[in-house]
Amino acid sequence: MPSGDPNITGFEHDVQQNKVVPGKTAPVMRIDDDDEQRLLKYLFANYNPQLRPVENKSDRVTVTFGISLHQIINVDEKNQLLQTSVWVRQVWNNPFLVWNQTDFGGIKSVNVHSSQVWIPDIYLYNNADHEREGGMDQFHTQIVINSTGWNMWLTPVILYSSCKMDVKYFPFDTQACDLKFGSWTYDGFRVDMVPEALLADTTKFVSNGEWELISFPAKRNVIYYVCCPEPYPDVTYTLRIQRLALFYYMNLIIPCLLITVLTVTAFYLPPDSGERITLVITNLLAMTVFMLLVADIMPSTSEVIPVISIYFSGAIFEVSLALLATCFILKCHFHDPASSDMPVWIRHIVFNWMAQLLRVKVARHRKQDIQELGDVTFLHRNKIAIEYRVNEKTKIENASTYKASSPDHSLATRHNDIHSLVKRISHSKVLKGNYKSGPGLREQESIPRMAVSQVEDWYIQSSDVSLSSNEDHGVEQHNSETGTDGEVRKPLNNGDRRMEEMLKMQEKLLECVQILTKEVAKNEDVQEKKDEWNMVVAILDRAFRMLFLIMFFLSTLTIFYFSMV
Repeated sequence: MPSGDPNITGFEHDVQQNKVVPGKTAPVMRIDDDDEQRLLKYLFANYNPQLRPVENKSDRVTVTFGISLHQIINVDEKNQLLQTSVWVRQVWNNPFLVWNQTDFGGIKSVNVHSSQVWIPDIYLYNNADHEREGGMDQFHTQIVINSTGWNMWLTPVILYSSCKMDVKYFPFDTQACDLKFGSWTYDGFRVDMVPEALLADTTKFVSNGEWELISFPAKRNVIYYVCCPEPYPDVTYTLRIQRLALFYYMNLIIPCLLITVLTVTAFYLPPDSGERITLVITNLLAMTVFMLLVADIMPSTSEVIPVISIYFSGAIFEVSLALLATCFILKCHFHDPASSDMPVWIRHIVFNWMAQLLRVKVARHRKQDIQELGDVTFLHRNKIAIEYRVNEKTKIENASTYKASSPDHSLATRHNDIHSLVKRISHSKVLKGNYKSGPGLREQESIPRMAVSQVEDWYIQSSDVSLSSNEDHGVEQHNSETGTDGEVRKPLNNGDRRMEEMLKMQEKLLECVQILTKEVAKNEDVQEKKDEWNMVVAILDRAFRMLFLIMFFLSTLTIFYFSMV
């Protein structure tokens, strides 16, 4: 050893002594400790890795199999695949690889390549990786050999396994995926398998944002296959996971619920706005889009129907019913009351049943505005018209018998009554256009207005005639008139002739009043029918609002309650 400064290493001392030239390769150091090398030569001198490690051919090799779950990488429901990251442990005893530690410098274990020793051909039975056949004998990690003959093979691996997904309660489902490990060629009489523990190791598990780990138990199974009479043992690990549904609540369920509830608001919109159909159809299209998103996630299976598919199908059905109800309400609202009367069954169901159930006061037949036009005799408009015409014809026939000096007070009274009636008709709501009429009535709107104008003109003319008759009632005509029957009638004075003309005008006036009466009654009847249809629409709106609101919430609570129980 070099002397002097203790901080100078042996290599530096050799450099100083020109034994090692800088820039050149250092001399190879001779290792006197060759215990491990001697051990490897000793172990593999006459060892054949193809032989099963048993001293007696009737003995079996027991492989202890264990895994540690590191991460759940992906759960593909549509393709029914599970991707996990696990650490695999395989332990078995090899009596051919045993040594005395004292003979080899106290070496307890050595690491060798997997191709140098016998390894069990353990495969993942439900492997779904097209790049790897699922064999646990294809790893490139080394095997640890203990002095007592125990071999331990540790390796990390990403497993692709098929998993039968039960999506009945999606997105509140719990999945159980099996990882089945067993020897592919060795039967149970030659290679046996036992689990390392009742539960897989999950101490190093990295939590997943979509799935929650429930348990990961292990179970040993012995199965007899059709091909072979020997038993084949396997170790099956069952990964039980539960889906975290918050993502689906926020992105599927709550938006769908809001859209279905918004459908109810269509029954709050006025029918004349024209937005009811647009709102309901838009909601129906939105529900269809959500249904397509769910169908894209779910596997194409007919074994079970997922809860969320039932929910979306029910929501689409309910929105479709709301669309039909909206169409029916709009049909009632825009129904032409002049074309047909309200069906008896609609009147009975809506006014008798639904109105009582919803506690809606149904307005009876309202007092007609016709009463503003006159007294109760106006309700018998046909009768009074006939009476007027009969009386006036009688007046005309007996006009020659009237005395010119005595004015007809009764006729003047009726004349004033008719004038008052005409004024009340002309100021009525019907003629002022306060009522909305159907297409058939619009063509006849000018009839009562024209009649009123003519009546007023004739009234002025008849008034002039009446005044003229009062002024000239003393003037007599001396010319006699001969009737058609050859009889000579009493000569008429100017007042009687003008009285006759006035009576004819009053007869025409009564005819116009009769036309007005019929039109007012017709418009009043149409408006009353229109009011009845509007009342039906109001009751149906309230009924459908309550019905669909209750239906939406009950269906939602029922479906998701039973799915989570």
